Amino acid sequence: MNHIWLRHGFNTAYSGVSKFSSKFSKLEIKELILNSIKNANSRTDLTIFNNGKMDILYDTGKAIGTDMHGNATSKIIIHLDASFNVKSAYPK
Repeated sequence: MNHIWLRHGFNTAYSGVSKFSSKFSKLEIKELILNSIKNANSRTDLTIFNNGKMDILYDTGKAIGTDMHGNATSKIIIHLDASFNVKSAYPK
């Protein structure tokens, strides 16, 4: 979670990355990630790779931040390892 907050939090020093809206606290981002995993459709929102890793691209239905180009977005991408651990997540 620290990686997600440091790299994709609204006040990150990184440029050229997507950022969560300032209205989301660290805890709210964690809840957003968990709810997105829970609500994702395995047929349309999930990509499974040969190594067992997975990506979930989920549309939350509300603005959550900006993509890497600064455009408002309601989508989140979540990278999971083969053991279903969240490795990263950010607005897409």
